[in-house]
Amino acid sequence: MVRNYTPLQKREAASPDSTRRRERPYFTSTPFKRARFEITPSNKPRGTPRSSAGKENRPFDALREFSNARGHDYSEDEESEGEPEEEESDWDEEETLVSLLKQSPTLAKTQNTVAELVDSLQPAFTKAAQTRKEDIAKVLLPTMRRVRNVHAQLNEQGEIFAESIIGLADVCRAFEEIEFDDGEMARAVQSSQQKVAPLLAELEKRLANRAKIDEKFKAQLKEKGNSYLHYIPNSLLSVRNTDLSSFIDPTADAMRDRLNATPKDVSKLLTSSEKKSKQFDKDDAEAAQQMLKQLKIVCQKDSGAFSFF
Repeated sequence: MVRNYTPLQKREAASPDSTRRRERPYFTSTPFKRARFEITPSNKPRGTPRSSAGKENRPFDALREFSNARGHDYSEDEESEGEPEEEESDWDEEETLVSLLKQSPTLAKTQNTVAELVDSLQPAFTKAAQTRKEDIAKVLLPTMRRVRNVHAQLNEQGEIFAESIIGLADVCRAFEEIEFDDGEMARAVQSSQQKVAPLLAELEKRLANRAKIDEKFKAQLKEKGNSYLHYIPNSLLSVRNTDLSSFIDPTADAMRDRLNATPKDVSKLLTSSEKKSKQFDKDDAEAAQQMLKQLKIVCQKDSGAFSFF
């Protein structure tokens, strides 16, 4: 069956408002842009040949050219235009640039090249991993041997180390005790110094008092010695080789020694005077007896003072 009209002209003849301008969308293969083509009805009556005038008003020329360029037979679509169900499916069909690129051999070739590149890198990664393992083994093996040797030496020489540590602990303990004793000694010395300070002050005071007493005693001894010489006759003084005035010495030490020896000398003097008094006359004997009595009284009074020295 040969058609003398297009499907669009047939539809326009059947429609009551066929003279109205109609629009049908046409979607290009580019996914980012959509173009709309205006389809205008033809002014020629039905039966106009396809090669006649009005060819510029045919809306499917651009679509036919695009389909023929892609290898699509547009004549089959014209034959199926008579059925309304198949007509809508032709208009809704959409092919994008992404689908074309997916089917292109360039992408497949690129994918094959990437896979080959990844496969070529596998030996390099394997070799690098093996090298790293060898480096780790070179580093860890000597360390492990050294640790093993150290542990063996510790097990063998553990007793020696323990004894040395115990000895060091004993020495430290002894040193601590010595330091503690030194601290106690330092505290004792400090406390003794604090106690000695007032004792030294008191001793200085007593020494000053002693000097005063010595001076006073010397003065009194001079006075008493001169007064005692008046009571002793010359005959008694001749008994001793030294004079009584020689007992008065300016130095305190010599005076102290002489005073300690005075009682003995006096007792000797008394015994010698008793022996020689028998040879004197009676008058002289009475005078001698009185002198001896006075000397005894003096010795008894001054014996207490001599004991302090």
